[in-house]
Amino acid sequence: MTEVTTETAVDTHKVKAIEFVNTHSMADIIDALAGTERLLDASKEANRSTRARLQELVDTVTEFIKDNLDSSFAGKLKQLANELDIELSKDVTISFNVTYTADVTVPIDFDIESIDEHDFDITIRYTGNDDVEFDNDSTEVEDFEAEEN
Repeated sequence: MTEVTTETAVDTHKVKAIEFVNTHSMADIIDALAGTERLLDASKEANRSTRARLQELVDTVTEFIKDNLDSSFAGKLKQLANELDIELSKDVTISFNVTYTADVTVPIDFDIESIDEHDFDITIRYTGNDDVEFDNDSTEVEDFEAEEN
């Protein structure tokens, strides 16, 4: 069996192209190129159409899986989703209010007005389930107040 390499394939096509040019009129060559271009366009359109149908099918299967995860066959649906690389997740927003109060001792001549919310580092960490991924989080300080007792 003869091994076909990229180089031999290119050489073969060069030889065939030269033979075609030598044995056909310019009109035949132009017609052949136009026909090849039409076939290429049709192939591209068929590919787009096939991809669109495939995406519709994936969307339908994804919706079915997500709608039936509370059914008796949820395990099989999760396996199917995994095999098809369908992400089974949802985005949620978590909000809560925190009140922080601290009694601090400062020098007698300390200007309490010099303290503001930027003097504090406020960090909230999630320590629950490892399957939870944070995409974006922010902390906002409202109603900051510093007063003498």
